[in-house]
Amino acid sequence: VLSDLLGGENVGQVLATLKRAGAFLRGQVAREARLKYTPGLRFMADESFEAAARIDMLLKRPEVIRDLKAGPANDPPANDPPANDPPANDPTKD
Repeated sequence: VLSDLLGGENVGQVLATLKRAGAFLRGQVAREARLKYTPGLRFMADESFEAAARIDMLLKRPEVIRDLKAGPANDPPANDPPANDPPANDPTKD
């Protein structure tokens, strides 16, 4: 179970508390979901917000904004060979 706190403080303490309450919470899930076998619950810090914030910061960098404004017109097509290489099926290549 991924867990995140608003403000991100005391994450270790909260995870330890959730771990101590894990058996109780598992029982509650089993009762509510009416499962024959209930999986164990593991609690971990959710770091996706930090990753999203880092990506957002990178996207706001001036050089990235410049490149995004330039658009794909300046980029070479990904599948085309460079102009100075002959095609792979060129009979003169043998």
